Amino acid sequence: MEFVSSLGTMHYDFHGESSQTIVLIHGFPLQSAMWKPQIQPLIKAGFSVLIPDLPGFGLSRYQRALSIDQMADEIYSLTQTMGIEPLCVGGMSMGGYVALSLAERYPQCASRLALIVTRAEGDSEEGRKGRYDLADKAREEGIAAVADVFIEKVMGDGSRKLRDDVYAMMCGASVEGAANALAAMAERADRVKSLSKITVPSLVMWAEKDKAMPAEAAATMLAKLPNASEARLPGGHMVNMEHPDEFNRALVEFLRA
Repeated sequence: MEFVSSLGTMHYDFHGESSQTIVLIHGFPLQSAMWKPQIQPLIKAGFSVLIPDLPGFGLSRYQRALSIDQMADEIYSLTQTMGIEPLCVGGMSMGGYVALSLAERYPQCASRLALIVTRAEGDSEEGRKGRYDLADKAREEGIAAVADVFIEKVMGDGSRKLRDDVYAMMCGASVEGAANALAAMAERADRVKSLSKITVPSLVMWAEKDKAMPAEAAATMLAKLPNASEARLPGGHMVNMEHPDEFNRALVEFLRA
């Protein structure tokens, strides 16, 4: 399905028939297909699932670069056009940056928030430079240059097949989409000071072997969010695919609480 705005066309899939909808926002440089292990378990638990492709990823088509806040604007507009008020917005890694933007700027968007292997801090100068350097490398060498870097960061306990599947998903991103998203992440707002304003129940999900997101990032969100709970999970950054049973159990328990 497609949502068309003045900025571009966002592809999304909607699964289930429940009025209680969960929005799941993928990480970088992935796409909505990463949530496949969650769809049927969430439907079985009584929820519908909305999974969009962020600009430049999957089947979404945008002719210009969007900031993290503009990505959040697009998802909010999508839910408004669909006429739904999500029970929960969840975001993984880069998707977590988008979810935090939604929670801060559209507090009416959802009554719950799931922050999955992500953080509230902005990038350091070194971190920003690294993102821009990688964007330049992608333009020079192709999307595989990005996939080669990130596949080493995101895998923990995954099988060879899962690693290959994730790598192929990464290579499905467009070069400009990945480069634009790297710039968007580099320039995103630091939202640590804003966490105290997010009063909805929030689940901070982090993984013990995550090489991309330190445990300290989760600790900061747990300390600053007024209504936060914790899910400590096995595996690495792709925890929802590496350990779907544990991930799904923690998420469903939070949604039903």
